[in-house]
Amino acid sequence: MLKWLSGRGRIAAVLGILGLVLAGFGAGIATEFLAHPTKMVQRAVRKIVPAAPPPAVKAADVESIFLTFKRESVQVPITRHGRGGGLTVVDNHAVLSTIDGKLYLASSTEDVKPLAIAVPDYGFAAYRAFAEDPANSKYHFELWAYRYFDILAFDFAGSKHLALSFVKFEPERQCFHTIVSVLDIPSTAADLAGFTATAGDWRTAFVTEPCLPIKTTQSAIEVQIGGGRMAYDGKGRLYLGSGDYHIDGVFSEMPAIAQDPAHDYGKVIEIDLATGQGRQIAQGLRNMQGIAFDAAGQLWTVEHGLRGGDELIFLTEAPNGQAETFLTDYLVGAELSPHVRERLHSNINTCLTCHSLDPDVNTFAPSLAAVVGARIGSTRYASYSDWMRAQETTWTPERLTEFLANPEAVAPGTTMPAPGFGNAEEIGAVVDFLAAMASPLEFSPAAADTPEAITN
Repeated sequence: MLKWLSGRGRIAAVLGILGLVLAGFGAGIATEFLAHPTKMVQRAVRKIVPAAPPPAVKAADVESIFLTFKRESVQVPITRHGRGGGLTVVDNHAVLSTIDGKLYLASSTEDVKPLAIAVPDYGFAAYRAFAEDPANSKYHFELWAYRYFDILAFDFAGSKHLALSFVKFEPERQCFHTIVSVLDIPSTAADLAGFTATAGDWRTAFVTEPCLPIKTTQSAIEVQIGGGRMAYDGKGRLYLGSGDYHIDGVFSEMPAIAQDPAHDYGKVIEIDLATGQGRQIAQGLRNMQGIAFDAAGQLWTVEHGLRGGDELIFLTEAPNGQAETFLTDYLVGAELSPHVRERLHSNINTCLTCHSLDPDVNTFAPSLAAVVGARIGSTRYASYSDWMRAQETTWTPERLTEFLANPEAVAPGTTMPAPGFGNAEEIGAVVDFLAAMASPLEFSPAAADTPEAITN
């Protein structure tokens, strides 16, 4: 057909055919890329065309074991990135505290008003300045976690009050603690909406002691492990779930403090509002993310478990159990140097973060009662690794010593982290203690006079 065309016509025809071929090829490639785009193409497209925003959530249901909660969401402004905050109720209206201490009153998603209530200083500006100082580069800082913990409205002595809990950094001493402050407020939402208060109008109800030093292990202040939730019993007593800020001997250079009564951390604190006195009613806890009374007046906490998941804990006030008595008697009677004795107490408390000395308690980790001489993987603990389940041998002192020095090397797949014991002498002291403890009920203080009876 081309011979009938003029020279220019031939050129135009050839170009037209080539154009059709190239267009078809391009369309095929485009179709392939659209149907099966490569990762390189996907990344390029994401850079050029931003992803569509997620659809607005109007009323997403929140499922729990017993109830389905209907939820409506509304955004409130905050001054910096972070997570946390508290929520309480005054006169059937929600009162919200944000991570940076802004308070809001809400009756619905369409009716959210800021409150003219200033809150006590929580030391964030000083902490950020400390973090930005090049002289402090040896520390790791997670500023997003720093926060006001919780807010709680309650009635006491014939009037309405707000309690606010928060972490506070003390720059002069380079330490931090948890504070609970209380403010008198109107009892109705209408009056609260027009109420004003300054930071100085709050009074301090409780300060945890001692003021904790910042850490070089992990983050300087692990505020997200600080707990800070509160509950009120209706009888003039406020309860604070005080977390241990990850000072557990593993994620800190300090030994564990949750079971040390000299520290108000890893504890539930009862605050008497009439006297201003606080006391520890439960210890050995880690990071309580919830605390509440049920209809029968019983106190419950929700613990952020060390190995993931939450633990629902029913609290009853009781004296130390027989397992703690056994440990106390052992420390008194055993022939140990003062340093090893102190470190043994701390190291056993580190173990008790997950384990129990009660032979019947294997919920979160295997019981350590009578572990020496027992077959490996023989308790009722449900989450043993495959290696542990396959063993037919027993925990000898030698094998237990090797395991505590390097758990993963001895038991591949174990979920137990290295306990962080300082040296072979400390590990040996722990193993000797476990060997002595046939059960938490069988140790006699009289046997402490014969060291061989408890160390072999």
